[in-house]
Amino acid sequence: MDEQAINKRLDALEAKIDIVLDYVNRQRLTTQGLDDLTGDLTIIGKDFYDTAVEELDKRQVEINPEEVTDLLITFLRNIKNFKEVMNILEMAFDLSKEVGPIFNETIIDVTKKLAEFEEKGYFEFIQNVVPIIDKIVTGLNT
Repeated sequence: MDEQAINKRLDALEAKIDIVLDYVNRQRLTTQGLDDLTGDLTIIGKDFYDTAVEELDKRQVEINPEEVTDLLITFLRNIKNFKEVMNILEMAFDLSKEVGPIFNETIIDVTKKLAEFEEKGYFEFIQNVVPIIDKIVTGLNT
């Protein structure tokens, strides 16, 4: 093999080694980042646990681990049901947003119509006619 071919192969090997070293360096950085994240989450989790224990102790709450396990299993088993309930609530809120203005307009229209009947004297007329009708009905029944 001549020297030029050997130099080309060495250059190719160096390029491949550079790629491998770059990959190894990125993996090292990723591992370092995950280690840092794990350390931070461990600290946060420990603080959360200590705070929860302290607050539960203040309130004299005792937790049975079996009950917590049963609750979590029940929750996980019913995720589909919780999702359906949330969908129904979401639809109900959407419906209330749609129906609310219509309902308000209906109340306003009914109130205006009742005011119009009051102005024309319908309610006073009905008030005067009811005792007459009552006397007629009771007279026919006796």
